[in-house]
Amino acid sequence: MLRAVSIVTIIGLIAGGIWLDHAPAIDQTDLFIAFHLASLSGIGLAVLAFWPRLQQPWRRGLFLVAALVVWRITYFPLMVFAGWIATLGEWVQINTQVLPHFIYPTFLLAMALFHCLSALAAGLLLQPARVARPRRWFMYPAFLSGFVIAALVSFTSDKDMRILPDELMRNASIPQDARPVANPYLTALRQGGYTVPQQTLLIAAGTIYPVIPHTPWSNTVKGVLEDQFRNSPRASSKQRVEEHYLGFLRAHDHLACKDNCS
Repeated sequence: MLRAVSIVTIIGLIAGGIWLDHAPAIDQTDLFIAFHLASLSGIGLAVLAFWPRLQQPWRRGLFLVAALVVWRITYFPLMVFAGWIATLGEWVQINTQVLPHFIYPTFLLAMALFHCLSALAAGLLLQPARVARPRRWFMYPAFLSGFVIAALVSFTSDKDMRILPDELMRNASIPQDARPVANPYLTALRQGGYTVPQQTLLIAAGTIYPVIPHTPWSNTVKGVLEDQFRNSPRASSKQRVEEHYLGFLRAHDHLACKDNCS
């Protein structure tokens, strides 16, 4: 059953990604639905895979709660990481010219995979000692530290204390095209005055900034996010998620390399 559900999920995510790629125009609702379906499908696959290992009803209930909590605290950082993976795929395509230009099939598959792995990690933490053989204690500090970092990134303000990491943006104004200039995150970090969660977010953003490949789509997203940050350097994590939506929407015109792919 797990294999069949996994195959159907993969096919559905690829099909949804292709639709997003080739749609003449998309809005934030399209991305909101696609991202949430992709991330929750990953959580669902992890639950389906781990369910037989947890025999007691209370462990299963605890795992369901833990999986949803993990989804909430990892949604923002994993969305960013999945977007970065998608830009790597775009860079490879542009430089090899082997496959058609694509972004969202990779993006959605990466989101589902990362959320599946994060939920499986939560399941391993809840697994009874007699089942986990050999007992791999090194997993615990690694997984726990990852979840702590994700939580710090996802909750940088009291405005982030909500069930969903984002929301539907009605009549959102899409910003103009912007080109990346310089890494603003580490510069802001050196200026000080940020809380520990805000510092963690700045370090994460400042670290990934220089390794984003040079492509038409990624450059536009990167430039928009840079502008948004300079305009609001102390925004909540929720606002940062929504700024990513704006960057993706602005970059959609460049997705098919209508200008050029250099």
